[in-house]
Amino acid sequence: MKKVLLLLAGLCVIAGVATANGAKEGAAPAGAKTKLTMVSWFPRPTQAGDHDQIGEFLKANPDIELDYQVLEGSRYEELVRTKITAGDIPDVMALMTPQVKDFGRLGILSDVSKTPGGLMQAKVPSLNAALAANGKTVAVNGSAGVVQHTIFYNKVIFRKYGISEPKTKAEFDAACAKLKAGGEEVIIYGGADTWPYKLAQFPLGFTSQVKVALEKAGTTDLMEALYKGAKPSEIYGDTMRYFKMLVDKGYVSKTGLTMTWPESFTYFTDGKCAFLPQGPWIVGMVAAQKDPVIDPKVFELGVMFFPEEQFNGKRYFQGYMEYSFALAAKAEKNPAAVRLFEFLTSEANLKAELSFFGRPTLFPIQLDIKDPVQQKMIGDLSGPGVEMVIFSFPEAKGWGETQMPSAFKAVHAGETAEKALASLDAFYADHKADIKQ
Repeated sequence: MKKVLLLLAGLCVIAGVATANGAKEGAAPAGAKTKLTMVSWFPRPTQAGDHDQIGEFLKANPDIELDYQVLEGSRYEELVRTKITAGDIPDVMALMTPQVKDFGRLGILSDVSKTPGGLMQAKVPSLNAALAANGKTVAVNGSAGVVQHTIFYNKVIFRKYGISEPKTKAEFDAACAKLKAGGEEVIIYGGADTWPYKLAQFPLGFTSQVKVALEKAGTTDLMEALYKGAKPSEIYGDTMRYFKMLVDKGYVSKTGLTMTWPESFTYFTDGKCAFLPQGPWIVGMVAAQKDPVIDPKVFELGVMFFPEEQFNGKRYFQGYMEYSFALAAKAEKNPAAVRLFEFLTSEANLKAELSFFGRPTLFPIQLDIKDPVQQKMIGDLSGPGVEMVIFSFPEAKGWGETQMPSAFKAVHAGETAEKALASLDAFYADHKADIKQ
């Protein structure tokens, strides 16, 4: 009997030690995975050979189970806000630029200024300022201030008509006219998705927009210039009227009005149009295209920037922050969540991601780029005659994501430039008071 009591006592001691070491009722058993949630609007890669940063993280961190939620891109801001309002705050978030300051002011994002990615981003003050709220850095840019002004073209079509890459606006117009006369579709947008028209407002006259902003408000930040009193019709007037001219002459294909963005990409790589104004991710997409395989007899990728005139000896480009990563304040003491955030914003991961997609970077990272199209794109953005602009002043809600692309889409569909510009003036006047600095 005494032996039995001693055995029971010993078991109780062991149980007590286990409880003291964390084996409490309801605790995860040894070897269980830590569960995290992350939201984004871009899916995991679907083709073999594509860079999969989430897959790489999970492979290196088998102790983590990640619920990676892909939300609809056109409603992303609304869908994430709905989750947050319901108290369902993801541990890590890919955010669009307007969301960073909004959520930062709400206090739901962690201060990431001391993380490795935050320290690297601090070396680019304009980029860092755009991702700050309440005096703290609350996100790190994942696209590295990528420039979206690129205009891709099909070298096969250019060679067919004996066209060289345009070096002046007049040469660009002449190339469009020659292609149109030959029966080619010249410029394509995936108009059914609307957002591709964001890529009309900057490639076709950003330097002229900065010129107005500097002269009217003394700033290169167009959003700040608008807030200080410059009208949208003044800043975007030249670009919208030029776009209207391209539409009226048939250079912007009407086919694109009912075409989704993926369809416009395929249309381009199938050799059915000459120009696709898009961001630099196109280079990686072309390189990764496997099904169907791109036929080199009908398509070879070329890249250029719109050859607008300089202003005071410089050409200006917007460093667009396509997406940024944020860590929820509720997760800042969760080692697994911090590990995921720091992996995504690490120099090693950003180098791999940006090199794969060929995205020019404002970060002090030496990319591993061998593709000649990517090299040309980066080379064209180098030199003393180029200045990069990052918008850090808040914009009116819905301005960049909805109102601007909708205005260009309306002109593509037949509306006059003056009516579209007037609608932009009216929208900004109505929503200016909503801007929170």
